[in-house]
Amino acid sequence: MLKLSSLFALTVALLCVSISSPAFSTPKILKFSCLDPDTSLETRFLREYFVKYIEEKSNGRYKIDMYPGSSLGNTDTVVQGLNMGTIHLAFDSASNLSQFAPKLAIFDLPYMFNRDELYKVMSSHAGQKLKDETRKFGVQVLDFIAPFERNLISRKPFRSVAEMEGAKARSTNSKWHIFGLQALGFKPIPMNAAEMLTGIQQGVVDCMDIAITAMYGFHIYDVAKYIILTEQTNICTTLFTSADWWDSLSKEDKTLFVEAANTYRRAITEAVSASNAKLIKLLEEGGCEIYSLPESERNIWRSKVYKEYENLPEDMRTLFKELRAAVDA
Repeated sequence: MLKLSSLFALTVALLCVSISSPAFSTPKILKFSCLDPDTSLETRFLREYFVKYIEEKSNGRYKIDMYPGSSLGNTDTVVQGLNMGTIHLAFDSASNLSQFAPKLAIFDLPYMFNRDELYKVMSSHAGQKLKDETRKFGVQVLDFIAPFERNLISRKPFRSVAEMEGAKARSTNSKWHIFGLQALGFKPIPMNAAEMLTGIQQGVVDCMDIAITAMYGFHIYDVAKYIILTEQTNICTTLFTSADWWDSLSKEDKTLFVEAANTYRRAITEAVSASNAKLIKLLEEGGCEIYSLPESERNIWRSKVYKEYENLPEDMRTLFKELRAAVDA
């Protein structure tokens, strides 16, 4: 009888331990929508530095299922999913989100700020106001990330701002990208990515401002041999979540997700810098001529575009001044 009582007590004790032990708790599954395909540098680094960080640092309380290549739908669908609670996290371009928060289009304008300035601005009061724009449609921004910069690739050599005046430049359909190219003195020609190679090959455009990775990945260097390093625009991406879900999290978990976003930002920025150096070498070996636009010429461009920004709508003009003031603070 004593043996049976002892066995029963031991069984109850083990059952209590198994119920209360974190090792046996069920993790919260989070659905994560990613803009880029699974093979892209961004998606690989999101998995390695963002997802892994959260899963490990939460001690298994969270498990993140990634859906790369916009497999959960376009930006509209993803934002709807965030608001409905069927999607928890998302990675997309600031430009795509600007259809909901128009002020995010500020990132499409040239010489707004460089990469280091961007991160300083986002920590300022002006940067927080910009982040708060997304909460109006139910989205909480974790971080803005800008590892890629737009540079020029051209069919002809350019050595000065004056030489680029009036050149036909490929643009996206973003009205602010078009506005920015016009401010720089180009004649913008809207063209989707699939048409870029034939567009510059056939002379529909003289040049285009794209990332070094795109120059290489789309084989633009096969038909355009002049690369001018202008670093005129940061290509900004965004990590974000549902505002309602975010508000439900503990302070500890909010810190966890922000730290994970920061970890990804630092890793992808360093990786892109290293990748660009390798790609520039490959482009040179492929017959491209690389020319870095002098700072004196970039300053001419800055003065030119800042003057044009006085013609922005009042809210965008005010935002521009607030962000630039944060840079100079």
